[in-house]
Amino acid sequence: MASDPRTEPAWETVVSQPPDLPRWLTRLEPVAILVAVLVPLALLAVLGVCAGRQYWRQWLSRPHPSPDASTCMSSRLGCRPGVPADMRYEAEGRAHLGEYSVDLYDPASRTTLRADFALSGETTCAEQSRFERWIARHGRFLREQVMVTVRNGDLKELSGPKQAVLGRKLVARVNRSLGEPFLKSVTFKNFVLYESVRNSDFVLREEGDDTGSIPQ
Repeated sequence: MASDPRTEPAWETVVSQPPDLPRWLTRLEPVAILVAVLVPLALLAVLGVCAGRQYWRQWLSRPHPSPDASTCMSSRLGCRPGVPADMRYEAEGRAHLGEYSVDLYDPASRTTLRADFALSGETTCAEQSRFERWIARHGRFLREQVMVTVRNGDLKELSGPKQAVLGRKLVARVNRSLGEPFLKSVTFKNFVLYESVRNSDFVLREEGDDTGSIPQ
C-alpha cells in the first residue's frame, strides 16, 4: 500500500509595519524638522547680534586717536596713539593743523603734481585740552579730508587768491561731515607746487605765499 507523500507546510514571512500615522501629523513632520533646524540657528544669530552690539557700543564710546602722520605712514605698523606731532594748539582757538605733501594729477596738462604745504586754522576749541581730545579722535579724518579736498581742487585753486575757494571747500567739507562747526577758517602756508611730466623728477612749478585767513 503506497503511502501518501507528506506536504510541506507553507511558511509565510510576516513583516511588521508601523501603524499608520494620522494624515495631519504626516504633513507636520517636514515642518517640525525645519523648525528643529532653524530655531538653534536663530538663537545663535540673536546671541551674535547682541554680543556684537555690546562690543561696538563699547568700541564707539572709546576715543580712537589717529597715528602720528609725521613719523608714521599709512602702510607702517606700530603707530603710537595720541595727538599727531604736527597738529598742535597755539592760543585762543588757533591751531597748527599739520604738514602735508599731496600728489594729484592734472588731466588737462597730463602732468603729475605734488603740493607741499602747512595748514593752520581757527577752531571752536577755546581750550587746549578740548582740542587735543578732538584731534585724538578725529585727527586722521581731518588729514584725509584735507588731502581729498586738495586732490579734487582745480589747478587754479592751488595757487594765488583762488586758494580762498579751496579753503572754504575744506571748512565746509569737514564741518558738514562731522555735523559740528569745528573749523572757523583755515590758512595755507608755505604752499609749493611741483610737477612731473611723463614720470620725470619733480621740479618746482609755482611757489605761493600765505593766503591769509579763509573765512567760512
